[in-house]
Amino acid sequence: MKKIWLFLQPSIMKIILAVILTLISSAVTTEFEATSKVTWQANRGFPFPFMSIFEYVQGGRCLQNTLCVATNIQNFHALRLLLNIFAWYLVSCAIVLVYSNALNYVLRQRWVT
Repeated sequence: MKKIWLFLQPSIMKIILAVILTLISSAVTTEFEATSKVTWQANRGFPFPFMSIFEYVQGGRCLQNTLCVATNIQNFHALRLLLNIFAWYLVSCAIVLVYSNALNYVLRQRWVT
């Protein structure tokens, strides 16, 4: 039980790494579906898609030679977002554990020789 607590115990490095991984994974578009030539739907989030976005080409005033795109958020699942944050926190805990063990090994080898 103590090892599990030490693995999950929050630190600045784990929290910063988890936030960075969550932000990067939230930008990932999964299950892209073109519903027609002017509309498409995309789900955001990895490993659990937590937001469904519906985008379409919109007429009106746009800058010259650009395409106007309107975005509507159809579904937002807060539970899936929390699951993503927890999953990436576990990954960051594992990364920090491997990094700290490797650093300790290198430092021990340096002082032994």
